[in-house]
Amino acid sequence: MLRFSLLAIACVLLCGDALAIDRFVSTRGADAANNCTSSISPCRTVAHAVGQASSGDVVKLAVGTYPTNALINFPVVVTLSGGWTQGFTQQDAPRKTPRTRLTGNNVDRVLAFDADAETIDVTVENVTVMRGRASTGVPAAGAYGSGILALARNGGAMSLTLRRVSVMRNQADDSFEVSGGGLLAFGNDTSSVNVVAEDTSFESNAAERGGAIAMIGAGNVSVLLKRAVLRRNVARLSGRGGAIWLDRSDDPGSTATAITIEESLLEKNQAHEGGALSLVGAVSATVVNTIMRDNDGSFGVVSLRYHPDVTFPGLTLTSSTLISYERRFPPSLIDLVHGTASVVNSIVWGTGPAAKVHVDGTLNLDHSDVGTVSFALPAAPGTVNDLGGNISVDPQLVRPNGSDAHLKPTSPCIDVGTCSGSPSIDFDGDPRPTGGQCDMGADEFTP
Repeated sequence: MLRFSLLAIACVLLCGDALAIDRFVSTRGADAANNCTSSISPCRTVAHAVGQASSGDVVKLAVGTYPTNALINFPVVVTLSGGWTQGFTQQDAPRKTPRTRLTGNNVDRVLAFDADAETIDVTVENVTVMRGRASTGVPAAGAYGSGILALARNGGAMSLTLRRVSVMRNQADDSFEVSGGGLLAFGNDTSSVNVVAEDTSFESNAAERGGAIAMIGAGNVSVLLKRAVLRRNVARLSGRGGAIWLDRSDDPGSTATAITIEESLLEKNQAHEGGALSLVGAVSATVVNTIMRDNDGSFGVVSLRYHPDVTFPGLTLTSSTLISYERRFPPSLIDLVHGTASVVNSIVWGTGPAAKVHVDGTLNLDHSDVGTVSFALPAAPGTVNDLGGNISVDPQLVRPNGSDAHLKPTSPCIDVGTCSGSPSIDFDGDPRPTGGQCDMGADEFTP
């Protein structure tokens, strides 16, 4: 036994990396000659602590506000964990707005991760990322991504996990096509960027394209939003994607840019095109158990468009509710210029058109409640495929203005949907089905 222990110690010392450790940051700390390993003598800034970190380390951040412009551009696996007491003995319970606040002070972006021909894996939890305004250019990405920039280039791999993070009031400059007010996921060449955001919110962020989230580049770029809230984000000027913008307009035939949105809420986002979601070129979006309400876009709440010579975008909307009760200038809920939108077991309803289908658009409807479908050019209409089980009647929500998207007991959407492809729970976590058949939309009516 002693011989085994000595061999194990020797292997740690000679054969591999040092053991992972905790590093500590507090508003009462100091960076000078400090490697951040003492909870009694913590460091002062996130950037310094990150610079000291080795793979596997956890950087623990005490409650407080930290002016932050931190860059990770070296291979590492690291966690930034906020909400700790000053003595680092206890962590906050989940909060809507975490009390560990990383602020760019409207001077520069808050967090940047640049995987240049290397692998970076970062987890950020229990923090608020706020008031970023990108002014420092990063190679290949420029001055984009004001709150968080997740970049991979030259074959690099960037993995970012956000848990219980609030990304709020970050703003890209007003210059044309600046993207990603809250988050920019940018994969170049053969590189990959993978972002997972759970129990995370994006609120009141702004950019010209992708007020909350932008996904661009020619690499493999994927984002998963799970139990996320995207609220009051704006794509300014003639922008696209008030909440989310995906663009892959220069890579013919590829479908390597994709977003999946599950059990989430998108509300009161605004853009000229795609108030909630804008898809351009060879991209795809899968939306499940999600509510989109009161989003505004002159050219659609969800917009699908193409760029010459590239694959058309695709949208799959399953067991979701897409609604708008705007009275003065009601937007079309789905503006389908090019590509395919498949609506399954969902509600698409409002005071304006449920969908506007252009000549190169294909709309597939399956066991859904869909309002008026119009054609941009009646002489050259797009394609609408009725796959069965569809209705077109008022879904009878608890509050018709959309502020409560639960079904009334008298809703015609109850027990007439399809369970095929639908998740086993609804938006609230209630079991699906609760009756003889699944209900249409994100809510499974529970008596």
